[in-house]
Amino acid sequence: GCGLPPSKMEETEVAAVIRQQQSSYLNFMNPFPSSLQVNIRIETEHEQGIFTLMVKRTRNVTVAPFSSLQIPFSFCPESMATHVAEIVVEAEGVEVEGVPLCWIFPIKGSAEVAPSGLKTPTFHFSTKARTLLVKEMEVQLNGLADNVSNEPFTHKLIIPETERSLLRKALTIEALDKSITGPNVPLRFKVSFEPQKVCRTKVDFVVNKNSGGRWRFELQLEATEPDLDGTIFLEAETGGEHTEILQIANPFPTTDPVPFTAYMSADTPVREFTVYPEEGALVGDTPVMLEVTYAPFEFGKHHATGRLIVQTEDMQWLYNLQGSIPKYKPPTGASKIRDQQTLRLETKRFMAEAPSRIQAKNHVRDNLKPAANYRR
Repeated sequence: GCGLPPSKMEETEVAAVIRQQQSSYLNFMNPFPSSLQVNIRIETEHEQGIFTLMVKRTRNVTVAPFSSLQIPFSFCPESMATHVAEIVVEAEGVEVEGVPLCWIFPIKGSAEVAPSGLKTPTFHFSTKARTLLVKEMEVQLNGLADNVSNEPFTHKLIIPETERSLLRKALTIEALDKSITGPNVPLRFKVSFEPQKVCRTKVDFVVNKNSGGRWRFELQLEATEPDLDGTIFLEAETGGEHTEILQIANPFPTTDPVPFTAYMSADTPVREFTVYPEEGALVGDTPVMLEVTYAPFEFGKHHATGRLIVQTEDMQWLYNLQGSIPKYKPPTGASKIRDQQTLRLETKRFMAEAPSRIQAKNHVRDNLKPAANYRR
């Protein structure tokens, strides 16, 4: 069979403060089952030094079969503008229809404005998990020319990959201004932050001026412990146990199963409180049944408390646990056990009444009766 020549690769973006060098890299993959000799060059219309290859060799570089080659480069802007370049990887001695086989990697470089202070401007947003926070944010674009007016712009969030799943629905930013109206007029944005679980992280917020220029701001995000979803009361005798069923359903149903974990907080007595199962998956909007059990084992301990946490990658539930033993209820009827004082009183009363119960009897007369009958 035969294949087609490679098309342009995905664009690589890099940003740097004016007159400060920023390095980055791209990866070239050898798609053939044999070694490949390549030559590497950079093509740009900008002056020399804006983009620079940072490799020791640029010609006759050997790439092993199905292996990758990392190509580092640097970007050092001289003006507040957008810069473009292409890194070309050309196969040595390989042609397609008379044209050398090449892989082209586009690069887009953005010049950033240095922060006015020693640190990047920072904005703080804090709320309880599962509670919506809406706040207006104003950002000042330093370094704008005095004649800037009605300049279009774009904005975006740069979120660490480890936090993307958590923040993809929790954080949105909407521009309240359509353009940059002047060098001293801040841009206004509406920030909506509704985290579904406890977290503390930071992201970069970037504003790009269409004609060139980039401003970076740091957003520090914090989601504190949410309000309780409920309290579970359990009552059991010492040495026994009591189980309640808790239903958990995904408030954002998906076609794919969503893994979850269920566990007790660090300050919960885990010998007395347990949950089953400790892990599983939420499928669609079908609830999962969790068995929460209280099993007291210490005599004299009448009460125990704990906290159950159920969480997925994006969501968290929190329940208080209240464990107790049943209250003692004394028997209701008359006591069948008599104390010593009662026994003494009853004996004394019996002895006092004894003479009235004893009837006198003539035993001699009774004994003579049979003899008299005999003589007749």
